[in-house]
Amino acid sequence: MRVQNYILNIKAFAIIGCIVLLAMVSPLRAQRLYDSLPYVNYELVEAIKYPMLTFNNPASIHSISVGNITEISTIYKNVQGEYKPLFEPANSNDIAFSTKSINKFKHITLSGEFAFNRSLKKQINFTNISNSYSGTPYLFIDTVGGDNFDTEQYHLKAIAAYEMSEKIYIGCGVIYNAALGAQTRDPRSQTNMVNLTVNAGVIYKPVQKLKIGAGLNFFYKNEDIDIKTIEQNTSYFLFGYTGLGTYTKHSAETFYRLYEQKKPGGNFQIEYGNHLFNIDYSQFVENVFDGRKEGEAVWSAMKHDSEFRNRTIGCDYVFTLQANESIHSLKASAVISESVGAEVLQNLNKLNEGYNIYQWQTISIEDKYFRKCKSALVSYEIVKLNNTLHKYMCKSFVRYEQSEENYYLPNQKLMHENIYTDIEASRYFVFEHSGVNVQLNIGYMYNISNEINLSYNTFLIQKIVEPDFEYFSSNYYRFGADITFDFSINERGRYYWGVQSRGVFSSVNYNSNRLLLTFLLGVLF
Repeated sequence: MRVQNYILNIKAFAIIGCIVLLAMVSPLRAQRLYDSLPYVNYELVEAIKYPMLTFNNPASIHSISVGNITEISTIYKNVQGEYKPLFEPANSNDIAFSTKSINKFKHITLSGEFAFNRSLKKQINFTNISNSYSGTPYLFIDTVGGDNFDTEQYHLKAIAAYEMSEKIYIGCGVIYNAALGAQTRDPRSQTNMVNLTVNAGVIYKPVQKLKIGAGLNFFYKNEDIDIKTIEQNTSYFLFGYTGLGTYTKHSAETFYRLYEQKKPGGNFQIEYGNHLFNIDYSQFVENVFDGRKEGEAVWSAMKHDSEFRNRTIGCDYVFTLQANESIHSLKASAVISESVGAEVLQNLNKLNEGYNIYQWQTISIEDKYFRKCKSALVSYEIVKLNNTLHKYMCKSFVRYEQSEENYYLPNQKLMHENIYTDIEASRYFVFEHSGVNVQLNIGYMYNISNEINLSYNTFLIQKIVEPDFEYFSSNYYRFGADITFDFSINERGRYYWGVQSRGVFSSVNYNSNRLLLTFLLGVLF
């Protein structure tokens, strides 16, 4: 990725930011906000009052009580420390710009988001894929450590809900994410990723206390990785990782890999009075393709190396009670996910004797990898309101997770089960034209049991499987603090500035820890 492209993007977003800020202070927007709507409150209160908003049904945004709100934010984030999953960077710096808006009309509710994130990641070991923890066992790895990655991420989201009648609401939504990444030294990998989600939903309200909702969604992922070696007469070993240390080995000056995933799914909700039930189901097949290039030859035919299949089902129950300016929320959920990894065996056959045209033809597909994940969560949250503001909030949860991985040839196994606990509390102090929100958070992870049974010891087992296994099966604690200051910048309470700083410290022992620092500057109007 060229430095000139980054400079042009930064200039473009600076120009866009100036235009948005000029529009923000123009006198054309005549509608006032509520007199009590500080920067930190509106999303927190809406989410607990209307729990259907938290599920993937776009028709639910009609229930949002606030409207004609725009939020613009710039964010800086720094993460550093050795206590981390193996493929995460030892240090990363992110600068982001985001804007989102909610607008309510007579029968239509619109919501939109845009975000841009520029990230510099340092000291990344082995991986060449943008998200090594997406669940796929088919990672792409090199033997060079200490790499730096420059990445750009773009996010667009649009949701519309329409009130057809007092009993029927429909909605649709589109989410588009794109990411570009480049490694700064040999073997130089460049990644291009596109994710697209399209969903549609309906809510039927036959009587006052009853709502029935349903939604359909489709997710598409396409990520390609192009690896080049700039130094002449040099090649590096590349590994197509196929689960629990099993791999295919490649050596070439250039290499190309493609991941393609199609994921349909659906959800169903029933809300009666204070009770809400939700069920989600999804399944996908992710295919992995490889291409090779020798010297100045043309690209070879794409080889279908492997496929990764998954199905996931989840259910949720939410009980909400509002009394005496307090809102109580009790939630329970469970998720089961099963994944199968298969190797696709192919031969390269010549299509025409007179021309050098070849095509890979599939011989068989063999299932070799299986993973099953189970999780359950119980949480309780209380928000004390002061008119439309939250006075204080307290939330706690306990989550159980179990993950088991099996590889059949040879027979190998990894398993760990953990319990996570977390307590979060915040207090909002209101002044004449401003407010301060102070939030504290503490969490702990306890490993109940774990098992590692590997048939042999390879480079990938030593450098990848065992370090990640140790991370996911080690006890740790986490402490976080968050301070947000917001204030009105005019007497009518029309614009609210917000300044937020957050720190999260995690540690597994005295020698291994991780620190996250975030600073946000935004405006709500």
